Amino acid sequence: MACQRWEGTREAMSKNYYKRNGLYYGRKVIDSIEYTHALETSSADVARKRAKKWVEDLIAEKRGEKPKPTTSFDDAVRHYTETHFPRLKPNTRRRYLHSLMFLTEHFAGQDLAKIGSADLVSFETWRRKPRKDRKKGGRGHDGADDATIRRDLTTLSGVFEIAMESDLVEVNPVPSFLKKAKRRGLTENPPRTRVLSHVEEHDLILASRLAPGIRMHTAIMVASFITLSIDLGLREEELLSLSWDRVDLDRNEIFIPKELAKRDSSERRVPILPRSQRLLRKLPRHKHSNYVLHRENGSRYFKFWHQVQKAAAHANLKEHVTVHDLRRTCGVRLLRDHKMAMAAVSRWLGHSSIKVTERVYAFLEIDDLHAAVGTQTQAVRPPEIDPIILVTKSVPQQRLIGYVDDSKRTS
Repeated sequence: MACQRWEGTREAMSKNYYKRNGLYYGRKVIDSIEYTHALETSSADVARKRAKKWVEDLIAEKRGEKPKPTTSFDDAVRHYTETHFPRLKPNTRRRYLHSLMFLTEHFAGQDLAKIGSADLVSFETWRRKPRKDRKKGGRGHDGADDATIRRDLTTLSGVFEIAMESDLVEVNPVPSFLKKAKRRGLTENPPRTRVLSHVEEHDLILASRLAPGIRMHTAIMVASFITLSIDLGLREEELLSLSWDRVDLDRNEIFIPKELAKRDSSERRVPILPRSQRLLRKLPRHKHSNYVLHRENGSRYFKFWHQVQKAAAHANLKEHVTVHDLRRTCGVRLLRDHKMAMAAVSRWLGHSSIKVTERVYAFLEIDDLHAAVGTQTQAVRPPEIDPIILVTKSVPQQRLIGYVDDSKRTS
């Protein structure tokens, strides 16, 4: 610890840290000797936390006590990402990174072992604040809801668990906190039960062509995405990353490798229903791309949320529609329309176990009871439409330049 001349205000002196050239430094006087320490941050909140820990270690050292080895939150997060992230799917990693951004902003510089219930309450309160109430430069926008905060805290619990495996910390305070918080209302949002009727599906596909400002190529891809999602029940990433080499039109099946499936799920082969079989045979392919769904330049899509929302808004559907609602609709139709057993649907959708399928589709039991006593009316099912014909009707042939002619390719 070097003894240096200190420059700063009395207010900064009382905080044991000060700012110089945009960065913060710790400062403490012990027995008339001044000690300083680079805190390596430009954030006042982080500087305060790091300075507190540095002063505690400094005092313990001067008393002849050997400072107890500690793990900072920053080091714990680094260990978590290095150890745990290689096991996760890309989408799962992105989800955890989103939570870790907020967790790091709030807990940076703190000793992991000293994070307790009071700190978790502080984080919960901080996460609820809208951006305008946070300090300039902080992340966030309108404040997080209960479900988002629980996901953040669950991620924090994972950080503690990985740290415990490496003996970096002894206790994980998060599970007991979440258990108590649940009693006062900090719960996950209820599971969605939205399922599209055949009429809504028809309107949604039609609206994908008529939505304002949508290009013809995009209309074809949106209609195909909606149709394939409902018929095949693939997850969004499984469908958007689907390449033609994994589509076997002769055997009527699509291969989903384990690396694309969700965690704890194995590879699977998904049957292709007749409507999707016709669609895939007619779907235009790009000369330089192997993706089933692709942009005009041949590159793949990464999200279809906005396109589906735009089509849903133009279709004037009564209820909000998400991409996952299309997959849920597939599961419901397999159970109801095709009379498949729950175990078969579980394998089709790639669930980790039949218990997951039973939990996800538990709402069907109530719906079936209503239908049995006549309290629900069955919607009239419109004629089945061919999405590729619908979106390309009256489209000049030159609009499809850049694609392989269907008559010149093999399946």
